[in-house]
Amino acid sequence: MSEIPTAFQGHLDLLRSHLNDRKAVLFVGAGLSLNATPKYAGTKANFKSWTSFILQLANRLWAGQSEKEIMNKISGNHLMIAQLYQEEYGSESFYNELLQAVPYRHYEPSQIHKDLLTLTWRDFVTTNQDLLLEDTLTALHIPFDTVIDDLDIPIKTEHRKLYKMHGCMTRPSSIVFSEEQYRVYENIHPLLYVKLKAIFAEYTVAFVGFSLTDPNFKAIHGWVGDVLSKEYQRKAYAFVLSHEIDRYTQRYWEKRNVILLPVDTRDGRSFSEAMTPYISFLRIKDERDEKENARKIARKKIEEFMDKYSMNQHWSVDGVQDDVLSISTLELDQNDIQKFGTLFLNMLSNAEFTEQDRYRFIRNWKPILSPLIQIDGVRILDFLINVLEEHSDWDTVEKLLSYVRDKTEMHCLTGEYREASETAEKYLVSHQMPVELRNDLRYLQILAAKFEFDLARVQTLLGDITPDSSDSGWLNRLGNIYMLLGNGTLAEEYFRRAQEIATQRRDNWNLYVAYLSLSMLYSFRFSTFDQNRLEDIRSNLRKLVDNFKEKPDPRFERLRSLDDLKGRLNKYELWRRDVLHEASFAYSSESSNIYYDFYSLLYFTHTSGVPDAVLNSEENSWLGELFFEHGQVERGVKFAIYFGYHKFLKRTLNIDRAPEFLGQRNLLLNVALNSYRLLEPFLKDIGTKNYVTIAQGWLTGLVELLHMLMPVVFDAEMKSIEDVVKDLFQVLTQNKRLDPFASIRTVLIQVMGDAAFFRKDDTHASTLSSWIETSANDFRLARALESIPWEHFEFSVQLNDAFINRILQDSGYGLLSRMLDKGLLSEEQREFVYEKVYGDDDSDIGAVFNGQFYLLRHFGQRLNEERRAAIIASEIMKNANQYTSHDLWLLHELLKLIAWVPNDPTLIETLFRSCERKIARSQKEHSMYAQRDIVTVYLLLLKELVKHPTGNMNQFFDVFEKYKEHLSSLFHDAIEVFRTPEKQELMVDVLKKGIRSIEIRSRQSFLYLTGCWLGGSETFSHAEQLLYELVLASVQDTNVDVASESLRSIAVFVEQNQTWTNAHLASIVDRTVELVDRNHIPFLANLALVYSTMSRRVNDTELKSRIANVLEYLSTSPYSNVRRVITHASEMQNPDGE
Repeated sequence: MSEIPTAFQGHLDLLRSHLNDRKAVLFVGAGLSLNATPKYAGTKANFKSWTSFILQLANRLWAGQSEKEIMNKISGNHLMIAQLYQEEYGSESFYNELLQAVPYRHYEPSQIHKDLLTLTWRDFVTTNQDLLLEDTLTALHIPFDTVIDDLDIPIKTEHRKLYKMHGCMTRPSSIVFSEEQYRVYENIHPLLYVKLKAIFAEYTVAFVGFSLTDPNFKAIHGWVGDVLSKEYQRKAYAFVLSHEIDRYTQRYWEKRNVILLPVDTRDGRSFSEAMTPYISFLRIKDERDEKENARKIARKKIEEFMDKYSMNQHWSVDGVQDDVLSISTLELDQNDIQKFGTLFLNMLSNAEFTEQDRYRFIRNWKPILSPLIQIDGVRILDFLINVLEEHSDWDTVEKLLSYVRDKTEMHCLTGEYREASETAEKYLVSHQMPVELRNDLRYLQILAAKFEFDLARVQTLLGDITPDSSDSGWLNRLGNIYMLLGNGTLAEEYFRRAQEIATQRRDNWNLYVAYLSLSMLYSFRFSTFDQNRLEDIRSNLRKLVDNFKEKPDPRFERLRSLDDLKGRLNKYELWRRDVLHEASFAYSSESSNIYYDFYSLLYFTHTSGVPDAVLNSEENSWLGELFFEHGQVERGVKFAIYFGYHKFLKRTLNIDRAPEFLGQRNLLLNVALNSYRLLEPFLKDIGTKNYVTIAQGWLTGLVELLHMLMPVVFDAEMKSIEDVVKDLFQVLTQNKRLDPFASIRTVLIQVMGDAAFFRKDDTHASTLSSWIETSANDFRLARALESIPWEHFEFSVQLNDAFINRILQDSGYGLLSRMLDKGLLSEEQREFVYEKVYGDDDSDIGAVFNGQFYLLRHFGQRLNEERRAAIIASEIMKNANQYTSHDLWLLHELLKLIAWVPNDPTLIETLFRSCERKIARSQKEHSMYAQRDIVTVYLLLLKELVKHPTGNMNQFFDVFEKYKEHLSSLFHDAIEVFRTPEKQELMVDVLKKGIRSIEIRSRQSFLYLTGCWLGGSETFSHAEQLLYELVLASVQDTNVDVASESLRSIAVFVEQNQTWTNAHLASIVDRTVELVDRNHIPFLANLALVYSTMSRRVNDTELKSRIANVLEYLSTSPYSNVRRVITHASEMQNPDGE
């Protein structure tokens, strides 16, 4: 064990536990085969790696070329080389070459094969075509089924499966190796494709035998990343040679959910020797036989009970009670409880009881029935409580109160926290009860109050709890409540006391919870003392986890069941997406099971004192999907805010999905406003708190919710949001501990900017100005200013000098440039910036730095030609030798300075060659930017440089021919270049093909470009008339994004083409008037734009009336964007408000 780095033992613990649960799958690559043992002495044939095999093929294809030339050809092109070879020499020759690279007949499994495969993997997956894994499993007497293609999948045996993704040497036709075979894999093997996706979603995968540079490894995990979002994907582990790993690669793969485990083969150790410590650690004792025997005994007792009462009509109420008590001690699953419920209802309906005996019979059966089962139309607990309230002499008060306790718990287990609180309150007021029960019921009320963000009520309820001060479980509970209330000092005292008591009593579970809670508390303290304590606590937590491995605790296992829920949901989501068919009911019940199992886990964590932070991770945001699927939108949003699932809120409530939650708009708005109202007293008193981390998370989610609601609320509702935003900004400004990184205030600025955009009220400018004044020294807020529509305000918003100076100190030149664009700086501030960036002496070129280029278009007129040229040349040369995400911005900025580019052919050639290199690199994986974007700016540069002394129009068209599929990105610039008699036919043909493209994004771009083109055509040619008809037909496209862009295109050419008649406008109205109920925000906004534009052009009375009716209907839309388009158009038509 000493050879395994300490940093990885936690990961190996988790992998070992998944092996123990048979939830781990081994994925084997070619590297493992390299360790096979020759069958005979003197065997000369050797297994080859991927790269070596591709080199073998390349040497045949390009015989006679130098090694360097061949290596250049195969670099990054492994699959293409295999494709070229097969096309050139045929499949049979390729198979013979493969036999040389994979001489499996001459080798047998080595010890590393046997050691690895004796671990308790659920299944095996491999990209290897040899038979070494089959031979190993056979030698170990492990039953298995080999799955090579879809026809092998329906095997029904319980044996382990060996999935051979890339075929097998015994079936040459099944081998997958070429580029084409990879491309069509999903179509040729659809069932195997779905099965492999399910494996990655449901099980933990361990890779062995792969190199990080292995195209197989990159392709497989890249493919998994494409089909499974990160929150649905389990962590994978890869045993990789240590020399391939550094901190950058480690971090790169961790972000993609792959943990790299180093295999150190230095000092002459073999791969097998280096893997031995890992295998020894992962080897586990299988205790399943004992558990299986216990399950068999329990199953037998259950079957005997069912037989006894299904067949026997002669039984007594008291006799049933004894048998039920015996059965209730067993581990029952949902099927058992369902069967007991059916039997119980049959016995209840067929027996003749007195009313009191009927009560006793139901009471006796209760321990093995679902709390949701109904008797006489009410749930069983309500029935028992109602009977005892009417006949108090039939049982004890203690029994009644136990039913009340069970009922409140049942409400919590089904997510009905509000109902749980109401039930508890009713009996707390009306009955005297033991202190323990009173404490429990008050605590359940606290849970209900905190999920409503009612911290004042939490504080009140907390004062009514008098727990046993020697109960470490209660101490942990209370510590987390005080942490919630912002009292970190008192919370720490409770956790420390819980730690001491649990240590004295050797109560590892409550000790674990205490340490876990303290770790959450110290994680947000940054003193050296606290960080040292945090490291000690984490060390103790690791020791306790190791202890739980050796001496399992069911509570710890329960806490870890979140992973199991996640795996089940992954499986459900895959099923729903890939194989949904007429039997849709088959899995809806599983979704409900996951939903209620989550509530059960949530209740367990809270009653165990486990901190909420164990669920506060975006990786758990999939839980939010459960709420929305079950129609629990209000609950889902509250839980997302409470647990910090902010990305889930953005994803679920974004503008594209607005129609889906439009009916819930008022509910969501009330959630946001009421939650803030309940939090407001806590926030106003924040100065007395010393722990605000939880409140920070809540506020972030709450503000994101307000931001998401802005496009779907009416003006009066928007005013309510603005009031909250103003109030909250003031609170955060006065108490910056709540928003130390200015992230919440940034969103608040964006919300106020949205309000300015939708409502066009100059009071927003005044508000934003005051915010800027009070935040002058907070540079982090500056970026939020970019989203503000300053151009809509009638007066200039001035930034104070301290704010500008801070931006300069932080080299925020790009931000300053955008502020100068929007006129936010006064003349004095402009002069201050100029002197800071360019100095006083224009004759002194001096050292060139980034800021001088960033701001050149604002101040270049004040510089002499030589200095301008030096700044531009310096930036072009620097950009030519780098490859960063900043390249696109720089090239776009250069477009604006084209008139000042030096007349230097060498410099221009350097610029063009740099663009070509960047385009080539953009085609590779993990590019800094999309190829479309870099090609667009390249074409724009060429187009502008045509006017330059070094320009050449033919060079532009040569490059255009190479990249013409990107023409639509040029928009008006393309029209300027191509609107000539000799190029017009070419342009119309390109537009027609673009509109008919199968790529949605391309169709959208070409539709808009077509509108721009037609807008400038005084008369339509036959080909242009066809273009117009294609655009008009596209408004009814089944893809709403395409239809929306068609409307925008129509609005453009209606606005620009002054030759259009009423007949043309009538044809548009006829085609679009029935589309007003298409529930999609951009579509309706563009429809409003079309009709607003036509309203300014039409002069036919009847047609004007039809257009006005549509605009009146759209003006009542719940979508702010749609209403704003109409309001803006009305102001343009009546600038004086007449």
